[in-house]
Amino acid sequence: MKGLVLASSALSYSCEENLKKLDFEPIRMPPYKRLQDGVSSHPDMLVFFMGDKYFCTREYYNEAKQIFERINALGYSPVLCNEIPSATYPNDIIFNALPLGKLVFGLENSLSSTLKSEALLEGKKIVNVKQGYTKCSVAKISESAIITSDKGIAKAATQHGIDALTVCEGHVLLDGYSTGFIGGACGTFEDKVYFCGNLRGHPDCDKIEDFCKKHKKSCISLSNEPLFDVGSLFFLSKV
Repeated sequence: MKGLVLASSALSYSCEENLKKLDFEPIRMPPYKRLQDGVSSHPDMLVFFMGDKYFCTREYYNEAKQIFERINALGYSPVLCNEIPSATYPNDIIFNALPLGKLVFGLENSLSSTLKSEALLEGKKIVNVKQGYTKCSVAKISESAIITSDKGIAKAATQHGIDALTVCEGHVLLDGYSTGFIGGACGTFEDKVYFCGNLRGHPDCDKIEDFCKKHKKSCISLSNEPLFDVGSLFFLSKV
């Protein structure tokens, strides 16, 4: 097995089966009662990974302990936060940040204070952006390349030496919302970017494929369904 893949409980059956065929083990995160229904099981709302550490609330860790024990067995160390999010933005985005090398992008004032303190201790810089749903807004192709529909994030990334492709908004489904985000509909592992749904249904699919190819990545569509936001696919292997 190549590793675990964290996703929303809304991950489609087709995507799940195709991940299994590719030798991954999909893990559907259980909903967290304090978040809105449509995003309550989204990994990018529930956890933040930084190297071999990950951050989550102590409350949710205890609720989903069996899953987190699987993650710990791969060599990751939990950092448990006593902060409690709520369903109201921006109090729901305490972990919705994007790590890129020595940078962490996010709505700084709304991020977990524990996360920020640990990041600074490790010599990382917090880059403030206006889009609080930072992680789900961004497809992380590599530590130096991203895809996003958010112009503010793209501008901030470019200013810090990150290659950023800006794509059109929308064209990603998310139950209960007018649209999802491109980052929430995919995840990168080794030399491939895996999309929940069919990337060919996105109007900027050619630009996305060319950009990924430029950064030595190929695109894999996990089903023929429309792209669907599952709170990002977090690929985890032994560290």
